[in-house]
Amino acid sequence: MTLQQLRYILALDEHRHFSAAAEACFVSQPTLTMQVKKLEESLGFQLFDRQVHPIVPTPMGKGFIERAGQIMSQVIDLESWVNHEQDVIEGAYRVGIIPTLAPYVLPRVLPDLAKNTAGVELTLTEVTSARMLEQLKSGDLDVGILVTPVDEESIREIPLYNEPFLIFGHPDGDAEGPREGWDPADLPADRLLLLEEGHCFRDQMLALCSRDRSSESAVRYESGSIASLQALVRAGMGYTLIPELAADPEHDNAFLRHFKSPAPVREVSLVVHQSFPRERFIAWLRDAIRSHMPEAYRIASSGRRVRWRI
Repeated sequence: MTLQQLRYILALDEHRHFSAAAEACFVSQPTLTMQVKKLEESLGFQLFDRQVHPIVPTPMGKGFIERAGQIMSQVIDLESWVNHEQDVIEGAYRVGIIPTLAPYVLPRVLPDLAKNTAGVELTLTEVTSARMLEQLKSGDLDVGILVTPVDEESIREIPLYNEPFLIFGHPDGDAEGPREGWDPADLPADRLLLLEEGHCFRDQMLALCSRDRSSESAVRYESGSIASLQALVRAGMGYTLIPELAADPEHDNAFLRHFKSPAPVREVSLVVHQSFPRERFIAWLRDAIRSHMPEAYRIASSGRRVRWRI
């Protein structure tokens, strides 16, 4: 028994003619006739008396059609609710963002989001990638902003932009050499400054530098923030990798080195549970964030750059 079969039965009861019912359902008469017959066979009794014209429901058919009408009324109500939920933007939402994105994304977008007139209330929380996925699944978060892919079947990814990586090194030390055209394979491993365990950006740094993750002896410093790593580099303690939005060209231009094209990037996305219904809100937040990112990042989302997937 299917909802489509119930729709055919109700149309046939209304029009009392197979051809008219099929036309009302926008299907051919043979299709409708076949589906009605299949339903009757599965039920074990006839729903309509075909010996009279126009056809009429059988005694058992009357009871079935009445209940089918009640079910379809509830289905229509459910569809209406779903459509409404998908079109709703107003409401309070809990949004998580990973620590290696928050300092560079939120200052750009929050001032405008705070002035929005869309009736949206946002509560933002910094949370690690692993914890964010757990909270999306449990319902403790509505939306997340992190680096993708996450390869979780229950999580939907909505790409926002691709942000290039830069090399951040002291000009008198590990960053000596040309300002452009660096190959990840040429980066020295023994002076690489890393984030602490638990940060996805740490894994990306290791992958770019072709480091053996089990080998930690060459890693001299670890920190909880990208800004802390930059401070260590300024003090001559080694070099690190940073996302481009973390760069301050006005003050740190001498410390910045660029990869050769295509430059490695991190893909930043919104993530929601597959059951999250608010499509209009997702589109609103996506567009709000994208509008504050450099145009080149959005062009990169077309696939012109290499995405380093860990």
